[in-house]
Amino acid sequence: MIFLKHKLIFADFEVFKEDWLLLAIDYNTKKEIVICNDRNKLVRFYELLNKTNSILVFFNGRQYDQWIFKAIVKNMNPYRVSVGLIEGGKKGYQLIQKHYEVPLTFFDCMTGVNGLKTLES
Repeated sequence: MIFLKHKLIFADFEVFKEDWLLLAIDYNTKKEIVICNDRNKLVRFYELLNKTNSILVFFNGRQYDQWIFKAIVKNMNPYRVSVGLIEGGKKGYQLIQKHYEVPLTFFDCMTGVNGLKTLES
């Protein structure tokens, strides 16, 4: 039997013009992590993820959430990045200089067929 040596953290970002929010849930403990407009807290969370071999589980993380996470850690405006991704049609690596300085271990559970809102309904 194979035992999972990584901690799974299910997470989602919401970004608005003046606010951003990360809601995350530890799969094993069911503990909620809520970070709202607090970059320092997000950086500490990022450091903890790395220390504990955690894997973030996103829906659309490849195209959106990972880039918002990296932007905030790099002290960039997440709303500008969000607009660039959604309305500007840019890729995250085009918006975030040296994005590779913020390595992030994540799994994207987007199916490629349906969006999250469709699946939720």
